[in-house]
Order: sequence, then structure tokens, then C-alpha cells
Amino acid sequence: LDWMLPDGTGGDVLDWLRHRPGVQPPAIVLTTLADEAQVVDGLNSGADDYLIKPARPAELLARISALVRRTRSRGPQVLSLGGYRVDLLQHRIAFDGRSAELTQKEFDLAVYLFQNPHVLLSREHLLNRVWGKTADVTTRTVDTHISRLRRKLALDGDGPLKLTPVYGRGYRLDAESGTGEDDLPEGGAEVAH
Repeated sequence: LDWMLPDGTGGDVLDWLRHRPGVQPPAIVLTTLADEAQVVDGLNSGADDYLIKPARPAELLARISALVRRTRSRGPQVLSLGGYRVDLLQHRIAFDGRSAELTQKEFDLAVYLFQNPHVLLSREHLLNRVWGKTADVTTRTVDTHISRLRRKLALDGDGPLKLTPVYGRGYRLDAESGTGEDDLPEGGAEVAH
């Protein structure tokens, strides 16, 4: 990623990448900006590494290899909750062996909900985390996507998980009593802001 882009900065791209749910792709800044403050800014913005152009080819390949090794150990790429399998790399969610057809935003929203079971999440919080702070959409967009997820992923209470609306507060992904609740990590009961 170059730091100087025609329509923004590498920092803008890193901010967007780091605030998306799901897989966090590794990023190396490769730029002509060599000042120590710029290097520190790049790394503090979420870059995994920072190289100054012109990069030496063997060094660049070695840094990419090292980053790939570190990325493999960052954590699970598949979430399993209440019989659901959320594959972050393949962008697929399956239940009982059947994959659901989801749009990218539906998938992003579902991943965030599955990463935060038993946590009451406000519409505003979901809007900021999934669509971004600068998105020109309303909280009604969240409601529409939640409705689609409840239907497409059978999160309406007929299965082991239920996407529960909490009037005036937001949504919470809950386990139905006696159906795989042990698979879910314990969470708080507060609205995330």
C-alpha cells in the first residue's frame, strides 16, 4: 500500500480495513516518505510493516513471508456458534451443511454479530462498525439487514440461535435455551456504543 494515493492516503485505506468485521488483511506500506514521524504514523495507523522505496526485492519478499507467517497465527478463521459455521476466509456462513447466500454487507453484519454473542448492540454501533462512520445511511438500513439475516440464517428462534430485537435499544444474538448454548462465549448485556 502506498501512503500517497490520488484520492486519499494510505492511512484512510488502513482505517477502513481495520474497522471492517471479519478478516483483517495484513498490510505493508511501501512509500517514498522516509521521515521517522511518517513511519511511526503509518505503523500506528494499522500497517504491519513499513518500507521505503525503492525497496530491495529480496528484502520485500522476506518481509512478505514473515508477515504471512505472523498472519497465520492471528486467530481462528472459522467461528462455530450454536451449529453455525462462519468461514471468514471463504466469506461463507453455513448451518446444517447449507450455505446461505448473503450480500457483502449482510455477511459483514453477521460476522460482527457472531463475534459478539449475548451482547446488546445498538443500531448506531452496528451502523458505525459495519458501514463506517462516514456512510450516508440511516439506522433503518440496519433494521432491513437484520430482517434479511433473520430470514436467510434462520435466526428467528426456530433454530439454536435467535437474533433478538430489544425495543429502543438494538439487537442481541442469543442461544435458544437448551440448544447449543455451551458453544457460545459469555458476553455482557450492555449496549455497545
